[in-house]
Amino acid sequence: MHHRRLFQNKKNHSQLTPLHALFVIGFLFAINAALTAYINSNFIGEFVSERFIGILYVVGSAVSLMGLIWMPKFLRKFGNYKTILTGLSLAALALLVFALTKSTTMIILFFIIHLGIKAVIFFGLDEFIEKYSKQSNTGKTRGLYLTALSLGWMISPFVSGMIVDRFGFQAVYLTALVFSLLTILGVVFWFRDYKDPVYPKKVPLFDIAKKIFRRKNIYKVYRVNLLLQFFYAWMVVYMPIYLHQHLGFEWTTLGIMFAIMLLPFVLFELPLGKVEDKKYGEKEIMSIGIIIIALSVVVIAFINSQNVILWTALLFLTRTGAAMVEISIETYFFKKVEGKETDIISFYRNASPIAYITAPLLVSGLLLLMPIQYTFIVLAIFVVTGLKFSTTLVDTK
Repeated sequence: MHHRRLFQNKKNHSQLTPLHALFVIGFLFAINAALTAYINSNFIGEFVSERFIGILYVVGSAVSLMGLIWMPKFLRKFGNYKTILTGLSLAALALLVFALTKSTTMIILFFIIHLGIKAVIFFGLDEFIEKYSKQSNTGKTRGLYLTALSLGWMISPFVSGMIVDRFGFQAVYLTALVFSLLTILGVVFWFRDYKDPVYPKKVPLFDIAKKIFRRKNIYKVYRVNLLLQFFYAWMVVYMPIYLHQHLGFEWTTLGIMFAIMLLPFVLFELPLGKVEDKKYGEKEIMSIGIIIIALSVVVIAFINSQNVILWTALLFLTRTGAAMVEISIETYFFKKVEGKETDIISFYRNASPIAYITAPLLVSGLLLLMPIQYTFIVLAIFVVTGLKFSTTLVDTK
């Protein structure tokens, strides 16, 4: 009841419900994250060799993984509001460093922090969402939230591409800093009086893993999520390098291509989430999405063309499959798990940093054996193994 009174008392200041406020905050932070996501590997490539880029992603993701493991402890000790504000402040500081310094040491240090802190922030946003959402509307709520994030992700590559071509990488990081500060202001304005739920006591990591393994369907959806994050890590780090450095696409062109590529998340996740609320079709939609990803990724290895329309259509297809998988696993997982189960949510969210550790390590090794385009065949093989888990899920009821 407290959170209802809180937002009623602020009615003169804002007509937004808690969930709507979170959609706005998620949108702002997604813009901040997406502005830099597709240029990070090329930016850091100005300071280190191409092969060392993967190692930095591994270290940053290891920091992210540790942050997620400690997140339940942070929540018990400091609460979600203070934890997420600290994370946002560190993210903003990293962007400021990128914009103002040319020091390789500082860039590397804050690049690791920049990569490591995002998962903690998204975890905090998940906690807010779980507090204010209803179990019966999980698909709709997650669909709206993911659509808000996707709008930010869709707009940003186009903007960052134009900025890089005209003003350089530093200007992109300054722009991202503005949205980072707006995100901080949003959290302060709407959630400064936030009351945390009672978080469970510390559970050893091994015990959490055993608990998830015993809950077979949670384990299966976690494995699919791990493969999806593996796909994201591979594509985010190496697709821009391949298209820009090997095929010669300009950043402005890439920005347009990436913006269109991300449209499926905006177009499909909300309606699919509503369908899954009513017809419980998570595993079917998830499985079709996996097949679409695998087939479209295989094709990447065999196209040397610089045809913008062809590449944009292919990238759009990869994200159509990804959108289907993402909304399905999010809906399924949060129908099965309550917000107070922070240990399980933390373990679930560690899929992203684990993927950003393993994917760059694997690709770095593969690049010693084959040209970059053929590594995408290996990625497709990994993705298609997800059908083993998605097709055997028991749909929610």
